[in-house]
Formats: sequence, C-alpha cells, structure tokens
Amino acid sequence: MPFNFQLITDINDHSTAQDFSNVIRKWLDHMPEKCWPNWVIGNHDNSRVASRLGKELADGMNMINLLLPGTAITYYGEEIGMVDTFIRWDQTLDPGAINAGYENFKKFTRDPARTPFQWDSSSNAGFSTSYRTWLPVNPNHWYLNLNEQKITSRSHFHVYKRLAHLRLDPVFQYGKLDLFVLSKWVFAFTRKLEKGDTFIIIINLGADEEFINLYDKISYLPSIVTVHTCSINSEYEIG
Repeated sequence: MPFNFQLITDINDHSTAQDFSNVIRKWLDHMPEKCWPNWVIGNHDNSRVASRLGKELADGMNMINLLLPGTAITYYGEEIGMVDTFIRWDQTLDPGAINAGYENFKKFTRDPARTPFQWDSSSNAGFSTSYRTWLPVNPNHWYLNLNEQKITSRSHFHVYKRLAHLRLDPVFQYGKLDLFVLSKWVFAFTRKLEKGDTFIIIINLGADEEFINLYDKISYLPSIVTVHTCSINSEYEIG
C-alpha cells in the first residue's frame, strides 16, 4: 500500500481547521476511481505526533486517523501518546545524524521517534531484559506506559480502543463523509448512513476554549447528541 503521508508532511502545530480540511480533501478528491484511501499520522522518519503537534492533540489525531474512511496505519506508541526521547550525541545511531556531525546531528536524527515501546514501569520499560537497549528508553516510561494506561480509567489507550472498536460499525465502513470548518481552530467531520447512527468528530486544534453551536453548522444532527468518546483532557464524560 502506498502510504499517504500528507497528515505528516502538510500539517504542523500551526495548521488551522481549514488546513486539515484541505489536506483530507486533497487526497480524497485526487484518488483514482474505485481506489481506497489510507491515513498515516506518524512513522519512523518523523517526530512523534505528540511531540510534533502537542500532547493535547494525541487523541484528536487518533480520531482523525481511525475514523476517516479508509485504512488507518498506527505507528507503535501512538496508541499511548508516546513522545520523542532525548538522544545525546554519544547515543546517536541514525547514519544520517552521524554523518551530519556533532554540531548538526539534532537536525537530522530520527532516533528520538524510534526508542523502545513502553510496556510498563520496570527496567527498560519491559521491552528488554538486557542491561541496555539499542536506543535508550524514554525516562518518562515510569508513568507513560501501556500497563499504567490499562489500569487508569481515562487514558490514551482506552480512547484508542474505543475508536478502534467503532471501526466495526457499518457507519465507519460505508458511511458518507462530510468535513466542517467550525471556526479557525475547530475542525469536525461526520460519518453517516441512511439507516444508522450519525457520528460527529470535533477537534479543537487551538489553545483556547471555544463555544460552538453545532446546530447552527450541521443541519442534519439529531436532537439529542451523546458523547461516545472524549480525549483525556476533555471536560466531557462518556455518555
């Protein structure tokens, strides 16, 4: 499958709701007839999503990745909101960074996004029983790890699981997609089928609280809207 990297290459931490809409539209509008879309928000050659766009958008980006029509590709660690690991010059292993030399290696290194998956709070984050790993484990593994998120009621992992489960719903397999720019920083999209629930995904890309009247913007919303899944920093609760 040819990866669609536009949610990496064409989006940054200053991108507006219109920018997100344009990037998604560009792929869907130029896709050959009867072909199938795919979405990638991170990979081994780029800074991690939570570092590139901000920790508060980790859940929102997974919502975009998993709930748009098409195949979703998850780079390991995105399901728990892993961030880049600081890598010193003496720890650098990326050939491109080594070739750049001490003064410039940070501009070229891809090592920070390639460190071991953080399973738990034990030595080496439960990734290896060796004295040390090929690349160092992020020091935040004692609190940012899969085991901790499994036992915490509100975590990136639980959000990710709920989103992944939604993909079994026919609405997300066959439903129509509509994109909405609700304000400069609030982006939304809906998935709906004639016989099925309508889902609206709303993501605040900005740094400020905003009030949006959805019924002014989306004419076909039902009279009662229920929260299915919310990011870990949302003021709302499921239900």
